[in-house]
Amino acid sequence: RWSRRRARVKTPVMVLGAGGMLGTELTSRLRASVEEAGLATFEKHELDITDRENIEKTISGVRPQILLNCAAFTDVDGCETQADHAMAVNAVAVGELAKACKAIEATLVHLSTDFIFDGRTQRPYRPDSLANPLSVYGRSKWDGEKAIRASGCRHLIVRTSWLFGAFGRNFVEAIIKRAESRKPLSVVTDQTGRPTHAGDLADAILRLVERDASGTFHFANAG
Repeated sequence: RWSRRRARVKTPVMVLGAGGMLGTELTSRLRASVEEAGLATFEKHELDITDRENIEKTISGVRPQILLNCAAFTDVDGCETQADHAMAVNAVAVGELAKACKAIEATLVHLSTDFIFDGRTQRPYRPDSLANPLSVYGRSKWDGEKAIRASGCRHLIVRTSWLFGAFGRNFVEAIIKRAESRKPLSVVTDQTGRPTHAGDLADAILRLVERDASGTFHFANAG
């Protein structure tokens, strides 16, 4: 049963993409719970995960025991027109992060997505369900997952869906702004998913870290 008790992390942690929707929620919680172990955070403009040399140098310098990767190219429509960039950020760079973690024996905590599935089942997907991405975004995230596993690094992959929250652009905010503008509102009707609050996801990730979990997990809000 899910509990909202806040986790306490007692090992050195590094967060990439700390300025994003989820990264902001994780960082605020870690600052209160990481105790004396140490916390290093990097926003997109501070550390580009596609800069392999700088990434390796930074990770080897900080030497975290836990690396939380919240950096990603998540514009689903944009990925279709910028496929090379999507693959560079969501797949190739993630593989390099995994290798860097392997080198210092750190655990890579990585965020993935329900877009790796084709949506053809009416049942909730399990972590071991067959992946069959239909979009560039889904393929790039699936390739990132495969790169992590191929690296041999200790990892925790958490798949989620339809993230929304107080920080960053999201569907809920877009709908509210559109409604306030009193302009016609058009929304796709061929997608089904579970909106997930970034704060709840952050709590879940840190609870898994606290329990020293590894492997692949799914987390989304109920309903």
